[in-house]
Amino acid sequence: MATENSYEIISLKDGKWQTDNVVYNKEEAIGRAQETLGKKFFSAVKVIEERFDDKTGESKHFIVFNKKKTLGRKKSQYTGPERRKGREWRDDPKGYLKKVKKKNKEKRKNTFMGEIIRLIVVLGGILVSLILLVFLYISYFRDKI
Repeated sequence: MATENSYEIISLKDGKWQTDNVVYNKEEAIGRAQETLGKKFFSAVKVIEERFDDKTGESKHFIVFNKKKTLGRKKSQYTGPERRKGREWRDDPKGYLKKVKKKNKEKRKNTFMGEIIRLIVVLGGILVSLILLVFLYISYFRDKI
């Protein structure tokens, strides 16, 4: 026999991947993976095919089956940020984040420009006051001489 194929069934439980079973039939491996995914404790399943060549001593790995369980939650089950942010966040969290960052960036620009304008007005007022004081000082001493 030149090559041997084995199928490793890996499942995700509590955020950790663990090997459940190793079988030598592809259909059986996919069937067991689907069964595992049906159980409530597992959130994702993979079947990895390992091909081992006796002649060369090499093995190659291929992902044959990869499925993630989708959680359908009711509105009342959402807690924390997803509830406060609403449906737009739940439908597309990455897109929502991009929109929020863009909006905040625009706010910062407007705020920065506002601060620059305020700074110019304040400095202009101080400059005008200093010029006025210099003219008053000069006129005061001109009268004394």
